[in-house]
Amino acid sequence: MVEKKYEKIIILEDDARFEGDFKSILTYMINEMKEKSIKWELLYLGRKIMKANVETWNFDVEFRNGYGIRNPDFSHWTVAYALTLDGAKKLLNQEPLKKIVPIDEYFPIMYDKVNLIKKDF
Repeated sequence: MVEKKYEKIIILEDDARFEGDFKSILTYMINEMKEKSIKWELLYLGRKIMKANVETWNFDVEFRNGYGIRNPDFSHWTVAYALTLDGAKKLLNQEPLKKIVPIDEYFPIMYDKVNLIKKDF
């Protein structure tokens, strides 16, 4: 990503699953964040929420099909995420391969940004 200067990418692990309208929801959320000047470097698309009661919703972006933007706390079991070029550079600057920490645990150390998640009503 950094070498080819891609602005944004999505990383999917082998156990990631999608809902039928995933692409339209993600496109909507990213466009809304851009329009509302919500800066992000890491956007969780699939993870295990460890402390849901301390996470807050970002109501600047309206919910769509039950999905919204959440400010994550500690996460684990990351299965999908979006990353910006700046976010990738920050990760690489920390030399994660020398630290031998799974990405699931490394992200919470590095970031506390936004998260796209389905709200249970």
